[in-house]
Amino acid sequence: MKAGGDPTKIAKSLGLDAKTSDLFSRTGNVADIGGAALIPDAFTLPVGQSSAPLFLGANWVVYRVEDRQQANPDDLAKQQPDMLQQLLDQKHEMAF
Repeated sequence: MKAGGDPTKIAKSLGLDAKTSDLFSRTGNVADIGGAALIPDAFTLPVGQSSAPLFLGANWVVYRVEDRQQANPDDLAKQQPDMLQQLLDQKHEMAF
């Protein structure tokens, strides 16, 4: 892929499907790719920029960052009790 090329147009010209995912977190999953940890550059690329081709398993992936949503500290505060309970449950299961 040439630098600055449009991945959607390039995919169509090669007879491939271009897909769009929902927003995902660093620990989330990306449809048809797997864990977001497989594409860590997605969290550092500027909005509008495309990745270099990346070989994942049996597929090549090129992605473009369409949007970025910053973490909301208020949401974290609301989720903290549930996350703490999940960690305690995991530790409890590991101990027994």
